[in-house]
Amino acid sequence: MNGAERSQSATPILVVDGIELRFGGIRALDGVNLEVGRGSITALIGPNGAGKTTLFGVIAGFLRPSRGRVVLGGEDVTGLAPPRLFARGLMRTFQIPAVYERMTVLDNLLMVPGPQAGENLLTAVFASRAVNREEKAFRERAERVIAFLDLAPVRDNYAGQLSGGQKKLLELGRVMMTDSKVVLLDEPGAGVNPTLMKKLTDSIRRLNAEWGYTFLIIEHDMDLVAALCDPVIVMAEGKVLAQGPMASVRANDAVREAYLGSRSVAERVVAGP
Repeated sequence: MNGAERSQSATPILVVDGIELRFGGIRALDGVNLEVGRGSITALIGPNGAGKTTLFGVIAGFLRPSRGRVVLGGEDVTGLAPPRLFARGLMRTFQIPAVYERMTVLDNLLMVPGPQAGENLLTAVFASRAVNREEKAFRERAERVIAFLDLAPVRDNYAGQLSGGQKKLLELGRVMMTDSKVVLLDEPGAGVNPTLMKKLTDSIRRLNAEWGYTFLIIEHDMDLVAALCDPVIVMAEGKVLAQGPMASVRANDAVREAYLGSRSVAERVVAGP
């Protein structure tokens, strides 16, 4: 990475500033502060119940915080609904892929772009050439996405027929149909076999390097995190516990203590690759 790239990565595109969230008397998020650098692949890790998914819900507009703010590209977007955040370049995926199971892979991709000219009756009638050009551009982009992700063999299959790993790739393809600034990935490695895991990891890396997507990733697979992410942010009990390169996180005593409730995970965090 050259100096210009490092400078770009250090510029925050997403800022979480003092976010608190209460459910009754329970404080699920307790003053969370973090930054995601533009052009980075940042990991968000922590033991179960740390508040990672809840924080994703706040950032993506599904939950309104009790206090604090979320800033995207310099704009305060706290509490905006998911469609408005989508229009501003923020997209979230889920641990269980949210695909249209009774639609083909191609049609799943074509469903993603925002409002299209052809949806307006007057435009469809009086500006049919523009509508046709737009539809052609969307289809060409979808075909490029399918080729990029090696989904051509299942292009015309219903999404419900795909394996778990293929659905994760399709969901990543849906991200590629947008011009998102920040993508929140929730456990992309969950339920994915080793072969598709490598494809998924390589695709995320290429999308970051070649397409310019910034990623914030919740993940429990420490091998994936170590191979893909820098920096790593650790949460525990609704707070940010530590952040930095994976090596420094692994050496952090507080991180080891937070993971002691799950020995197998603790061993994976502490052990190097």
